Amino acid sequence: MLRTLKRITLCVLLAALTLFTIEVGCRALEPGPLRLRDEFPYIADQVLGQLHKPSSDKSWRGSHFGINAQGFRGPELKSSSSPKLFRILCIGDSLTFGTGVEEADTWPRQLEALLRERIKERDVEVVNLSVEGWSSAQYREAWQRFGPELVPDLVIFGWSVNDLPGTSVHLRAHAYPDSPPAQDSLSKLKPAAMMRHFSSEWTHRRREERWEELRDELTLALGPWRQNATPSIREELAPLVEEVRASGAKPVLLSFPYEFQLRSAAADLAPAGTLKMCCSGLDVPFLSMATTYRAYIQMESPGLAPLFQRGTLCQPTETGHEMVAESVLRLLEHEALLP
Repeated sequence: MLRTLKRITLCVLLAALTLFTIEVGCRALEPGPLRLRDEFPYIADQVLGQLHKPSSDKSWRGSHFGINAQGFRGPELKSSSSPKLFRILCIGDSLTFGTGVEEADTWPRQLEALLRERIKERDVEVVNLSVEGWSSAQYREAWQRFGPELVPDLVIFGWSVNDLPGTSVHLRAHAYPDSPPAQDSLSKLKPAAMMRHFSSEWTHRRREERWEELRDELTLALGPWRQNATPSIREELAPLVEEVRASGAKPVLLSFPYEFQLRSAAADLAPAGTLKMCCSGLDVPFLSMATTYRAYIQMESPGLAPLFQRGTLCQPTETGHEMVAESVLRLLEHEALLP
């Protein structure tokens, strides 16, 4: 009996050690410093849903949250009073925040590096005012609350099909706003890195099936919206554009595609086309990453780095973020928006 008990104890210890080793290995593959547990990175906001905890350094759901004193991802800000400062403010959701990649690899930070090489006579700063789960519904409030005091020269807004009415329920991986994890045993297992890894792999294996499901779901969801598509987008954009211009800054719109929109020949591309038309009417520079991403995907080279992270619908890899930064730079040069 004693020998059997010892064997069971040894097996349990070996199993625990194996799971711990797998967990540490999975966490080592995720961006940011190695941490053995997730910490909730948000504070609740009545209007914006959620904001980052200022001056914090946490890991949550496979992302690193290095947040400065103002509550933005990235380093502390430079003084707005500097006459040499050329500041770009980026307002968006997880696609601009940079879910799943290192802060240095996000497209705002990569754009900053490119601009510093090009504009050596100015002090360039790109501010990443983006929060996971935000949509265009939060952008105007975010601008009004934080934008004017930052005195930006340019403001780039990130947009995707998730911003349209009735679509977020199909596209969001988590409820919004996010909430701190419960304290029961099952909930404590959910933040485990190994659970994230296996979940991502499972989702990746059935990705083509999911693409087709989303195409059909969004076709139905966008039906009512189409009747008033152009006026509804213009009604949302026009006051925001006017407020940005009134501050002395220049607005830019950036559109991100979901992977299924690039892979499925029958995917609905009308939303991005409507947004482009509205931007043209408002004289706002517009950039869609769909064309650039699709051309890259169609190369289908065996050694080609992936554009999207495994198990996600839309989150760009470091390569995807790099392409965004390069495309935005070309747009700004073409539109003569750089000093």
